[in-house]
Amino acid sequence: MKTVKFLFGLLKGQRVRYYTAIALGVVISLIPLTNNYLVKVIVDDVIVAGRNNLLIPILIALFCLTLARVSIWYYVHYVIERTGQKIMLDVRNQGFKKLLSMEFSFFDKTRTGDLMTRMTADVDFIRHFFSHVFYTLIEQSVFFLGALCFMMTAADVSFLVMAAIVMPLAIYMAVKLAFSVKPRYRKVRELRAVLNTVAQENIEANRVVRAFVREDLEREKMRIASENFKLEQFNVNRIWRRYMPFLSNIQMLFTIYNIVVGGILVMTGKMSMGDLVMFNGMVWMITGPLTQYGFLANDVANCLASTDKLIDLLNTDTEIKPVKAAPIKKRIDGNIDFISVSFGYDGAEHALHDATFHVKAGETIGLIGSAGSGKSTIINLISRFYDVDHGVILIDGEDIKNIDLDTLRGSIAVAQQDVFLFSNTIRENIAFGTSWATDKDIIKAAKAAKAHDFIMELPEGYDTIVGERGVGLSGGQKQRLTLARALLHNPSILVLDDTTSALDAETERDIQWNLSELFGNKTVFIISQRISSVKDCDQILVLENGDITERGKHQDLVNAGGYYSRVFRHQFSELADAQKGGEPAWQK
Repeated sequence: MKTVKFLFGLLKGQRVRYYTAIALGVVISLIPLTNNYLVKVIVDDVIVAGRNNLLIPILIALFCLTLARVSIWYYVHYVIERTGQKIMLDVRNQGFKKLLSMEFSFFDKTRTGDLMTRMTADVDFIRHFFSHVFYTLIEQSVFFLGALCFMMTAADVSFLVMAAIVMPLAIYMAVKLAFSVKPRYRKVRELRAVLNTVAQENIEANRVVRAFVREDLEREKMRIASENFKLEQFNVNRIWRRYMPFLSNIQMLFTIYNIVVGGILVMTGKMSMGDLVMFNGMVWMITGPLTQYGFLANDVANCLASTDKLIDLLNTDTEIKPVKAAPIKKRIDGNIDFISVSFGYDGAEHALHDATFHVKAGETIGLIGSAGSGKSTIINLISRFYDVDHGVILIDGEDIKNIDLDTLRGSIAVAQQDVFLFSNTIRENIAFGTSWATDKDIIKAAKAAKAHDFIMELPEGYDTIVGERGVGLSGGQKQRLTLARALLHNPSILVLDDTTSALDAETERDIQWNLSELFGNKTVFIISQRISSVKDCDQILVLENGDITERGKHQDLVNAGGYYSRVFRHQFSELADAQKGGEPAWQK
């Protein structure tokens, strides 16, 4: 019931026009009953009785009724199709808005293929329901009830015997089909989501698949996913085969019965030939809907299964709640305090444990540690992509949970290690999220990121279209573009997540110099495995297994003999002796 209520709630704002079209559809559905009666008059009064003067008026009436039905039918189908398309647009926008509001933890647990299915196939099933299924269900029901009522009042009782036996059974089987096939359609859509996920992953990771010669294994994964989908489709078909032969052949059974019984009544003088022709038409109006109910039950089950999945998505609670009250400030300064912060992904062991540190606005902070040590977790928490399990994070002295999300994230720019570029021009990729940027601003950011020179060497310069995820560009070029995007944002807090890992040392030094010129008064976080990237930071935090094990400036950490010192000596082993006193040789 909840599903049906939600489904028809989607008509909000369109109910009057939609239900008016349905009402007109009901009216024109009664016209075939009138046509059948006029055909009876032609047979009995014109052909048999020879009253030829009635032929022209009856033909004109039939033509006018048919013209009226066609005209109204066109309007009705225009309205219901337009309504279905509008609902599809609204639901898809509503679903996409919901996806954009979900935190990272939701996407960590949900398959991309499942979300794609909900946003495409499931939404289209809802459109199909309002554009075709619901109207057809009403139309066929009017045919069925109108013809049945007419026959009950005008036909010989012999005609009603077959209907009394077959129709309850047919209705029962149509309802049984609907309830039997619905759970199977849920399974079908789940397996379709798995199939989409396998296809999406292989399309996106085709270079990885080929690089590791995994084509055979991935083909087997696709074969298994396709086989499971096929088998479940067969299960649906098996249910159909159980009910549809009877439902599909009702018309033939009724027609044979009508010819035999009607023929006897005509020959014995108890029924006219016109009545037989009319009742034969009525039989088709009764049996046709009974056959259609089987197909409609299938479509309704499909729609309800898809609607349930969309309801699940739209009702998914957002763990990170935006603040409704207006923020105190439109932009943050960049003072950050972590106070005994602990956090674990999806209830797992803490990725960050009892972290405490203070960052003054304008400081540059280096984060270094092995993979999985908690470096990126700190950034995710500062951006409030996740909420802490314990402790508190203060931004400019205010609890991060009391800061408007748009204000918070609008003051932070992240140049990510996992570079993502859209299938668009380089200009649009750099300006992503900064619609106010002029060409001068874009070029300035590109120059600061050392990207301008290679951009100008491309065929169309800044108007060059890059492939999906930056296909066609080198790793270093992609990193410089994502860095330019972050710089153009002009944030209060800039995060460089291993952004220069694919760059040579000289380019990295040039970029760092540019950053010091442009962001000398901004708070900057530098995540890196390279000592050269963090050596000049005001404060360096060393993380191991979620704990901050060392903190301080570069020289202090080198002298401390801990993890940082070991990494330094490994990367600069040939200059290790220079650390015994004075300025390091590699800084001279």
